[in-house]
Amino acid sequence: MPVPLNVQIYTSGVRASSYEVQSLFGEMQKMLAAISASPPYAFQIRKHAELSNMKEVRRLIRQSGLASPFEVSYTPDGITILILRPRGSLSVFLKW
Repeated sequence: MPVPLNVQIYTSGVRASSYEVQSLFGEMQKMLAAISASPPYAFQIRKHAELSNMKEVRRLIRQSGLASPFEVSYTPDGITILILRPRGSLSVFLKW
């Protein structure tokens, strides 16, 4: 594939996505710190996931300071949290 004449324009999309996803790392770190620092908080997340109480699981995750839109799913093995932005996303899977 030939190198485009204007690399700046050609790479602007992936660079913007990369920049946006970088900001998600801070949010993810804050959320993970909240979960790891508080056994009662972690217990509440797991308990409500096991009860299939999605509304409460989402509220608890939001309580950690997560400001971006996110999706959450859980299985008997653990929980997946996907933080969403228009140009990218970041996910984590935490084993129970």
